[in-house]
Amino acid sequence: MTVLLDPDRRVLDAVARLHVEVLPGSRISRLGLPFARSFYAFAARSNLEHVLALSEDGEVRGAALLSLSPKTLTRRSALRTTLAWALLRHPSNLLAALAGGEGETPDIADLPEIVAIFVAAGRQSAGEGTLLLRHAEKLLREAGFPAYLVRTENRVDNRAISFYERNGFRVVGASGAKPAPFLYMKKSLD
Repeated sequence: MTVLLDPDRRVLDAVARLHVEVLPGSRISRLGLPFARSFYAFAARSNLEHVLALSEDGEVRGAALLSLSPKTLTRRSALRTTLAWALLRHPSNLLAALAGGEGETPDIADLPEIVAIFVAAGRQSAGEGTLLLRHAEKLLREAGFPAYLVRTENRVDNRAISFYERNGFRVVGASGAKPAPFLYMKKSLD
C-alpha cells in the first residue's frame, strides 16, 4: 500500500470516481462526477488542502481530503472549480448549498478537517482508513496543528462514528437542524 500526496491527474480522476461510487449521498457526489473531478484537481493544487490517495498495484483503494481551512473551502472552491455550473445543472443542490455549509459549524476553533475519507467497497475494516488518518496526522503535526476535526452524519447506523472513536476522536459538537444531522469530532495531536 502506498499513500500518494496530492497525486497526478490520472490518480485524482480515480479518486473522484471512487468518491462518487462510495459516498453517493455526499455533496460532492450529488453534484456529479465532472464536479468531483474538478474539485479534487483544485484540492491537489491548493496550498490549503491535501489529497491523500491510497494506491495498491496502481489501483486507487481509498482517499482522504484534508483541509487546513475548512470554513473557507466552499468559497475558495467556487472560484476555482465547476461548482457554479454543477449547481445550475443540479438545482436541488443549489438550495442546499445556499442553506448552509461554512457558517453552520458549532463554536469550534479554526482547526483543520478531514473533509472526506473513504475506501473502496469491501475494503472497510482492513486498516486502510486508519492508514490514511495516520498520514494526514503526520502532515498536520509537521505543520504545527494541535488537533483536527472530522464531520460525520449523526445516524445510529453510521459506522464512521465508531471508526473515529477507535482512532481517538471525541464528539465536540453538532450542526444543522434538529435533530442535528452532523457530528463534529475532534482529535488531539499531542
